[in-house]
Amino acid sequence: MAVGSKICPFCRRLNGADEPTCHSCGRPLPGPTARAGASIVRQVFGAELFMTRFFTGLCLVVFALGTLGSGGFPPIFGSYFAASELLRWGAIGFDLGRIEPWRYLAAVFVHLNLVHLALNMLSLVYLGRMLEQQVGGARLALLFVVTGIAGFVVSDLWHSYLGAPWITAGASGSLFGMMGAFIGWLYARRDPEWKNVLLRFAVYAVAFAFAFPVNNAAHLGGFVAGFPIGFLLQRERRPERRQRVFAILAALCVIASLASIVLSATSPIWKVRKAIEIERDL
Repeated sequence: MAVGSKICPFCRRLNGADEPTCHSCGRPLPGPTARAGASIVRQVFGAELFMTRFFTGLCLVVFALGTLGSGGFPPIFGSYFAASELLRWGAIGFDLGRIEPWRYLAAVFVHLNLVHLALNMLSLVYLGRMLEQQVGGARLALLFVVTGIAGFVVSDLWHSYLGAPWITAGASGSLFGMMGAFIGWLYARRDPEWKNVLLRFAVYAVAFAFAFPVNNAAHLGGFVAGFPIGFLLQRERRPERRQRVFAILAALCVIASLASIVLSATSPIWKVRKAIEIERDL
């Protein structure tokens, strides 16, 4: 991409950085120069990196709430929030996903400690900046939510098969989904670079798995779900015709994300877990 240029989220044609509308499809471009008369939907879901910022901010807010709830400094590497605090904001484990299925989404925004949060947020900003400029905010929102849910569903099935006690959370399933989508995008374009990107990504994933206690099942589930989504988005013809549909779906993803956290916070399950912890400490 040329310096000082931006891609139209509707038709994906290249435009100058200061252009208020796309020279190809005539629609308002994201950023501060967007046409004042654009609809609310376009202003929100067409804004530059809006969804990347939204999901990053939501993860930060949930982590801050968990820190306040724990009554101390946030846990760093090697220490974690109490199980009750993780469950309070949406973590899943045991059979909680099947009892409260909204946790498959809420868990995406919960992080175990400060290092876990920092690594995932840096990756989210990097991948989000790269993908949102290519596919637009609405499609990125759908990609992030769908792959995050897919990752935790696969994780739930895998850990249930093992039968070991576990609690898990984090945005890495969505991040692996975004990476899978990027590789799928390159593959659909017949860009030979997809092989090098895939190889580098595989090396990174293996090294990361050895360095940290990660949820490999969620990573695999997110990646496998993300690849075909990226492939289909690149092959999409006349994407501007479906922009309103994707904007509505993105709005639903935002609402579902917020609702999943609220439902988890108001669930009695984390309170029961808290009572067990208090009784154990007495």
